[in-house]
Amino acid sequence: MLKHLKPAIKNLPFSPGVYIFKNKQKKVIYVGKSIKLKERVKSYFHNFTSLGDKSQKMVNEIYQIDHIVTDSELEALILEAALIKQYKPLYNSQLKDDKNYFFIEIQNGKLWQEKGISYVVKQNLWPHISLTHQTKNKSSLYFGPFISGKEVKQAMKILRQIFGWCEYKTQKQLKINKKPCFYHHLGLCPGVCAGQLDLRGYWRSFKYLIWFLQGKKTTVINKLQTRMDQAAKKLRFEQAAKYKDLIDRLNNLTTAFHTPDDYLKNPNLAYDIHKAQLNDLCQILDIKLTDNWFEFAIEAYDISHLAETAGVGSRVVFVGGKPDKTKYRRYRLKTAVPNDYQAMAEVIKRRLKKTNDLPDLIVVDGGKGQLSTVKKILDQAKIQLEVVGLAKKPDRLIVWHKGQQTFKTVKLTNRPGLFLLQRLRNEAHRFANNYRLKLLKIQKR
Repeated sequence: MLKHLKPAIKNLPFSPGVYIFKNKQKKVIYVGKSIKLKERVKSYFHNFTSLGDKSQKMVNEIYQIDHIVTDSELEALILEAALIKQYKPLYNSQLKDDKNYFFIEIQNGKLWQEKGISYVVKQNLWPHISLTHQTKNKSSLYFGPFISGKEVKQAMKILRQIFGWCEYKTQKQLKINKKPCFYHHLGLCPGVCAGQLDLRGYWRSFKYLIWFLQGKKTTVINKLQTRMDQAAKKLRFEQAAKYKDLIDRLNNLTTAFHTPDDYLKNPNLAYDIHKAQLNDLCQILDIKLTDNWFEFAIEAYDISHLAETAGVGSRVVFVGGKPDKTKYRRYRLKTAVPNDYQAMAEVIKRRLKKTNDLPDLIVVDGGKGQLSTVKKILDQAKIQLEVVGLAKKPDRLIVWHKGQQTFKTVKLTNRPGLFLLQRLRNEAHRFANNYRLKLLKIQKR
């Protein structure tokens, strides 16, 4: 290994993402992905003698190592394919026959992209997603190349659980079968074949899938959030709940997914992940984690409001890095909303009426305002408890620096501790939203 590569590898994160090998001429020679970038890149050099001839030749040419961190292994898989398509690295081609690459095909996707939704609807053209080795259909959109067929098939199973699509490729197939497709009964088809969704609506649902495959997860979530809020304001609660469910499923992708083989290779995988995330978070906050780390409790709070009569708060609890739903609580706010600070104060005061089961850490959704509100209440109650704020865009921690007696912002990279915080925030947000929509539905009656 060249000496200057050692610090580059040392600084790689234990996070999912894509690694890029370049030669001395700064040309990309290989692109790969991994759930743990640092371990995967190190393995090329530590296990050099066990590599094949072509792989050894590639390693000897590595002069520069770049990487891109992703939120999940699924997104790393999609990014890897996009970069291989862009750079056409020499060793990606040599180490795998081009004919064996996989592509995700969106039937009629290119026509939709170029001519618009009105055209494809008028022509009665259905979207459909499939896996192929060919890229010859001029009316289709293609994503890839993907190296591993097994991994991309697993990814498509996950995508179907989130977005859903019909088994039938055309309306003609529906007329022949004369009944909804099999996947509709499993809840994996949005119902275009059952008359529950028109073709225009079906194309709109595919639009989110296409955007996701283009790497625009944030755009998808923001659009869905807007539609959910609009539906809730119009008291269309079932529709709002569907959008909320999509958002929750997409947010869950911030935790890397694993195949059954991963768990067969390591039966303690989930245990190891929870411990690594919790250990990393404690390092960030300078908290000592004991051998009883599996008892370490974190409470996360969120405020959700739509109208002055529908303000709610939520408390979710993770113990040992995983949810303990027996300790979840929801609060119907008495505070007039949308005053987030007073609402948070009300929730924390109500929580502290019982102090025999305090957590090791409190996480509030927000910045200095929310954090200072909670800290003031804890100080007044003379309760010493670690509390942090998780601010967004970009995700960053707001902590109280005891030595300097001031608030401090801690920038976060996509490290294990951040994944744990995001899981907490998403779960608190989901729990609060569920309760808010339930109350609005009751009020409508």
